[in-house]
Formats: sequence, structure tokens, C-alpha cells
Amino acid sequence: MRSCPGSQLAREQLHLTLQELTGRLSGLRLAEGQPVAMDPPLAPGRLHLTW
Repeated sequence: MRSCPGSQLAREQLHLTLQELTGRLSGLRLAEGQPVAMDPPLAPGRLHLTW
């Protein structure tokens, strides 16, 4: 199986972005009962967030 050479960098960027966002907005969390829709192979296509 072949993978994109930039995929690990993209995953790390997503991780850091979400970490920074949730650090700045301390009450932010995933909405209950709402699935995280993934757009393969890396990123969430839809995140339902709430305070």
C-alpha cells in the first residue's frame, strides 16, 4: 500500500490545530450523539461542537 509522503505532516497539523482550538476555548467539546464524519484518509469532514 502506498501512502502520501505528506500524510503524517497533515495529521500532525490537524492534531496541533485541534489542540490549540480546544486550549483557547476551554468549554468546547464534541456534541453528544453526533458522529464525527471522516473524509478519508485524514481529516474530519464534519465536527459537531458545543459549549
